[in-house]
Amino acid sequence: MATIMIDVEIDLDIKKLMFKGFNKNLINFLEKYQMNTLTKRIFKEKAVERKQEIKKGESDQIGLF
Repeated sequence: MATIMIDVEIDLDIKKLMFKGFNKNLINFLEKYQMNTLTKRIFKEKAVERKQEIKKGESDQIGLF
């Protein structure tokens, strides 16, 4: 059996816990692992803009036709 202690003091500043948005490095991580749907859900229009930028830079490959 276990006892949950509920009279423990916790030094916590609620203002520091407020959500201020996602870390900008998260979009690079999600794109690296091709989590496109999650990227769109989190960053909305930013994901579409970045995808267009990436497509413009993909001219390094030799065309097949």
